Amino acid sequence: MPKSDVAQPKAPRSKPLTEGDLKSLPLPEVEKELGSTPEGLSQAEAERRLTQYGPNEIEEKKTNPILKFLSYFWGPIPWMIEVAVILSGVVRHWPDFFIILLLLLANAFVGFWEERQAGNAIAALKATLAIKARVKRDGKWTAPAARDLVPGDVIRLRLGDIVPADARLLEGDPVEVDQSALTGESLPVTRNLGDAVFSGSILRQGETGAMVYATGADTYFGKTAQLVQDVHTVSHFQRAVLKIGNYLIVLAVALVGVIIAFAMFRGDPILTTLQFALVLTVAAIPVAMPTVLSVTMAVGARLLAKKQAVISHLVAIEELAGVDILCADKTGTLTQNRLTLGDSFSVNNVPADQVILNAALASRADNNDTIDLAVLGGLKGNEALKGYDVTHFQPFDPVHKRTEAAVKDADGRAFKVTKGAPQVILALSANAEQVKAAVDKAIDGFAVRGFRSLGVARADGDGQWQFLGVLPLFDPPREDAKATIAMARQMGVKVMMVTGDALAIAEETAKKLAMGANILDARSLGDEKQQESAAKALTIEKADGFAQVFPEHKFHIVDDLQKRGHIVGMTGDGVNDAPALKKADCGIAVSGATDAARAAADIVLMTPGLSVIIDAIKESRRIFQRMNSYAIYRIAETLRVLFFMTLAILIFNFYPLTAVMIVMLALLNDGAILSIAYDNVHYKDKPEAWNMRLVLGVATALGVIGVVAAFGLFYLGERVFHLNRALIQTLMYLKLSVAGHLTIFLTRTRGPFWSIRPARILLMAVFSTQAIATLIAVYGVFMTPLGWGWALFVWGYALAWFLVNDRVKLLAYSILDPAVKDAARTPEAWTWREPPHQRTSAGSSGRGQFQSDGTANQTAFGWVPAHWRISAVAVSAIVLAFGGGWFYWSTHRTAPVHYATQKLGFGQIARTITARGVVAPLATVPVEAGVSGVVQAISCATNTKVKAGQLCAKIDPHPYQVIADQDAADLSAAEARSQNDEVALTRTQAAFEHREFLARRRAISKKALKVSRNALERAQARTTRDEETVAQLQADAETSRSKLLQTDIISPIDGTVVSRDAERGQLVAAGSEEPLFRIAADVSVIRINASISDLAIGEIKLRDKASITVDSSPGRSFPGEVTEIGPSQHTIKGITAYDVVITAANPDLMLDPGMAATIKIVAASRKDALRSPD
Repeated sequence: MPKSDVAQPKAPRSKPLTEGDLKSLPLPEVEKELGSTPEGLSQAEAERRLTQYGPNEIEEKKTNPILKFLSYFWGPIPWMIEVAVILSGVVRHWPDFFIILLLLLANAFVGFWEERQAGNAIAALKATLAIKARVKRDGKWTAPAARDLVPGDVIRLRLGDIVPADARLLEGDPVEVDQSALTGESLPVTRNLGDAVFSGSILRQGETGAMVYATGADTYFGKTAQLVQDVHTVSHFQRAVLKIGNYLIVLAVALVGVIIAFAMFRGDPILTTLQFALVLTVAAIPVAMPTVLSVTMAVGARLLAKKQAVISHLVAIEELAGVDILCADKTGTLTQNRLTLGDSFSVNNVPADQVILNAALASRADNNDTIDLAVLGGLKGNEALKGYDVTHFQPFDPVHKRTEAAVKDADGRAFKVTKGAPQVILALSANAEQVKAAVDKAIDGFAVRGFRSLGVARADGDGQWQFLGVLPLFDPPREDAKATIAMARQMGVKVMMVTGDALAIAEETAKKLAMGANILDARSLGDEKQQESAAKALTIEKADGFAQVFPEHKFHIVDDLQKRGHIVGMTGDGVNDAPALKKADCGIAVSGATDAARAAADIVLMTPGLSVIIDAIKESRRIFQRMNSYAIYRIAETLRVLFFMTLAILIFNFYPLTAVMIVMLALLNDGAILSIAYDNVHYKDKPEAWNMRLVLGVATALGVIGVVAAFGLFYLGERVFHLNRALIQTLMYLKLSVAGHLTIFLTRTRGPFWSIRPARILLMAVFSTQAIATLIAVYGVFMTPLGWGWALFVWGYALAWFLVNDRVKLLAYSILDPAVKDAARTPEAWTWREPPHQRTSAGSSGRGQFQSDGTANQTAFGWVPAHWRISAVAVSAIVLAFGGGWFYWSTHRTAPVHYATQKLGFGQIARTITARGVVAPLATVPVEAGVSGVVQAISCATNTKVKAGQLCAKIDPHPYQVIADQDAADLSAAEARSQNDEVALTRTQAAFEHREFLARRRAISKKALKVSRNALERAQARTTRDEETVAQLQADAETSRSKLLQTDIISPIDGTVVSRDAERGQLVAAGSEEPLFRIAADVSVIRINASISDLAIGEIKLRDKASITVDSSPGRSFPGEVTEIGPSQHTIKGITAYDVVITAANPDLMLDPGMAATIKIVAASRKDALRSPD
């Protein structure tokens, strides 16, 4: 139709009626309100409306990444750290300045990176929109981008199309629409003339035209996105860290203020006083606490990833530990999302298997229809259909509401079978009057249970239809759902069903899963403004589940439960679940969830079923215990150091530690304590929560006892042993360091310290750092040397007080938390067995699993087993006795002086220059990610050989598999449509040729011939469009298949992996500057990159010989020579240096890339020179 012939619709009012009105008004009124007709809009009008309404997409609220990063430097704890950095620079204490600045930046980077890993729910929601749409503009069908649709546009929807905007149907034939991703309904729904279809739903059967009435954020889909976007929550973890930080900051500032005031009153130098106060403040402020807790959660996230639970927000681990209500989506979460046959009803004593067989003969597996697949799945075996030949099959259509098949059996007898809506099948049947009452009763019984009914009839030969029976269809629960819900209940977690299905279906599912009978209809909750009063009236908190739920209902149900003080978890898999997943304290996207649900969720499950959630809850509670242990430890240590320092200065006018000692104390303690992330702990059978009264109470008790113990040692050193003040400072440094790390063994368990065996890595970290602290004290690094005798004495003293502190801890718990008192009376013994019900974390401590065994070694609290008493006393006595003996021996012995004589000789001497460097290959090939995604598996380790084409890593293929499957389905549908249109074209061509023949004989009019010619032209145009569509879809399918193949990261060459920058669970981006792997084709010749100072570089020449040694091959030297001398200089730690490259042969491959190497370059040599012996 020419453009001039298109009626220009009247523009709609600037603000149309609400979307709810346009959804329900009669179709003619909708057309009037939208100013459109079934002929569509003109291109000019569409462009004007696009300017008025905006594009058909979801608008994102983007945050400037720079501002986001800077936000991590704002808050009480960052402020104090920043003040410490500034003061360090003012007093020119540069080591403190750089260390504190590094901690500040590390905290910011950890938090910022976590947010980047979280993903963007809005982007995932946008990705589910249809990319193209078929729109009628200027009387012609065009294919603009879906984002260009406007209200009033007339669109064409075909089988498999995603609905691009909210629209009203313009044609009379019913269509089947799958809107499970929006509403959670497990079955497609039928939509007729004038009905509304929503953006994001999928056309499963039929073809129709529709008029757009809402686009972008005004659509049902867009409102869901807005709910996701509007959610802003502060986690309980963040609030707890803030409370702990504020507590320590206020305490530190107050006590440091007292020290400064006292020092000024005494007349101490102001600069020295400020410097000391600064260092003490830095030691007291928990600068590393956010990092330690984040690392603990990150380690836990890796453990959960091994259990197929991927964490997208680290704080979700702490939230999951405290979840006490879990709102579970029914379809696909509690149920299998697969229709299944129930027990059938038959008439006239027809066997049940005959009813199913006849229904199966009226079904086709290749139709991929959910009902047909369910019926065929109800057969007892594949042999049942053998011997039957289906000669004709009539598929289901929404008008007749049934399928029909003509069949011949093995004896050649012909009969017909049909299945469909029971009332339709009953109306066909000759025996309807006799069976109608019984059939209606059966259908009503199935409906009460939430089952969908399917009628079945048969006609032998040319006889009449005979009604055989009714088949019930339902979505069965998952096999593990009932046991999982029971387990959750035992762990103090209430599971509530939240579904978009009908009330009867929800009640039947809840009955089968033993979830309770109090299922509420969410439609009675009302809108958002009525939500609060309606929630109170319907007792949301006491409900067992909700049916007929829309996204806004789910969102406000979660919100209402949170307002009542609950920590709420939400599971889901569809777009409809995204707002509630985002709002919940812990959103969990189940296996197979949409991208929108995954992006909105805090945890993404990679395996189906709810059982993995229980594992995740157990692991999260263990992780919470580790964080709780560290918090108590950190507070206790701060109190101990602060109070001891303050009281020593005020009472004894003595600084018990120097500024350098305090810095070393803080570095050693917080550095090693990161290993708490791997510790063995028990989980509790009730939700966890930060009990700040208990945390601060126990920490304060341990801190006060620590102060008493410190003053006890101070008294012994000054009044009993009469040591000088400098030696006492070293003595106190070692005592505070050793006792501080022993405190972690107290805080890690509520029972006696032996209740749960610590992880091996924790033991190694503590004792290695304390070995360093002991060596520093013994040999006097930045302090007066202490000697081994006094060091062993301090260890014995600290161990003795460690036993006392353990009893104080138990007493504090029994007072502050009486529930612990009874548990403490039966301390749990260490064993190496692992019963299935055990509640322990393996950690990384060794070959076995350490656990509690309530029946083994049941001893009353206060009566420690004999071997423990003997061991504790013996260790203390031995350390004290040995330390005293060593001290006496070392101070009273006189070492003899020995002399030796050696003769001179002649030999070769050489002038060598020593440097350190790193082994590297001569050349590497980078292996990059072809697509973006999460690394699912790693199969190539560093320094291992690989073959060309070998799989080195795997990126999660699920998102690309979904796209590839969808593109393949679209292509298949388009090809089928093209074939149909080609058949239609052939028929139309034949009809036209026949009419043309008749017209030449003047048997028909020219008008009739013109009509036939127009029909032929339309058929030809339709075929041409089909060919173009198929070509485009073939290209799309090839692209998606290519991207799917690129999820396999393969080695391009034979060689050795020399570096790897990929970890399982890591998010990687295609085209990233940093490759995932670097592979060297040849490592038989290597290079060592070294830096030589400007003082020595002049002595080195190209081809100078060199010898290379590495720690892994002691006593062996590898020959090499200088092959490159860098032309430019650079500075390392204030020293000007030049780059030098040494090349060496590596035939036996003993030198691995990345090894640290020592290089000795022979700058000059001389033979037969007089030399002394080595």
